Amino acid sequence: HKIFMTSGSFASELADEQNFPYHFVPGATYGAQLRMLVDYIKESAGSGPAKLAIIHSSTGMGRDGIEDAVAHARELGIEVVLVQQTKFVETDVSAFALAVRQAQPTHVIHHGYSFAVWPEIVRLVRDYGMDDVVFLGTIWQSEREKVVAMPEVADGLIGIKVWNDDTNTPAGPTMETIGSILRAKDANWNGYVRLGFLDAWISGMMATRAFEIVIDAGEEINGDNLANAMRSVKDWDTGGLIDVPVSIINQQIGLGRIIRFKANEWDMEELTDWMRV
Repeated sequence: HKIFMTSGSFASELADEQNFPYHFVPGATYGAQLRMLVDYIKESAGSGPAKLAIIHSSTGMGRDGIEDAVAHARELGIEVVLVQQTKFVETDVSAFALAVRQAQPTHVIHHGYSFAVWPEIVRLVRDYGMDDVVFLGTIWQSEREKVVAMPEVADGLIGIKVWNDDTNTPAGPTMETIGSILRAKDANWNGYVRLGFLDAWISGMMATRAFEIVIDAGEEINGDNLANAMRSVKDWDTGGLIDVPVSIINQQIGLGRIIRFKANEWDMEELTDWMRV
């Protein structure tokens, strides 16, 4: 069936016009996110030697983009000292933390988790006195509300965002609208939107934009025309959900921004502009 669609997945294989011509990724793929983090490591390390450890889950999500990230790091002159796979949930992470201690990295990327495994690894590694190690994570390890609830882990944690989540200082009218809807439901809401909500909202906006293009062109509404319309999107204003113009390239929005958390603070520092790899 030729059905235009998006999903909650950032799987790299879905950003493939040949194999999945009707599917569009409403953000940057996991592979793109990892490359952005590796680029940030290279840029932030300056002339100093960077040593990278990558710890990822054994899920399809966790394996996605790892080989490419390792190759990209080596191309940039970053020494990859450890690549470690774990289960999505572990009862004891001490062996993985010990592996990090033995590898002595300057940076550790965690990928393919929710909020199990990696927070305990961060805690244990810091208990070892390795306070200079920089920990980084992809999108599902960067949920603001969850990270802030772990102040001992949050301090200095580097993450990535593919959409804005702040309606307290909205970047545009879309974020204002989202804020008003959620505040109407809960007057005590903190103003920061959960990732699942944002994923659904931007997916709805993408579908709406595709339908608008097809209808305005007087074309038949079908999967082929909707997919072609989505691929034609250039310099699209999302109303602050992403506060730079959006163009659909390689079946994805493809934009991300590197952020840093601080202990006991909801505000996070934006370390880069919006970027595409």
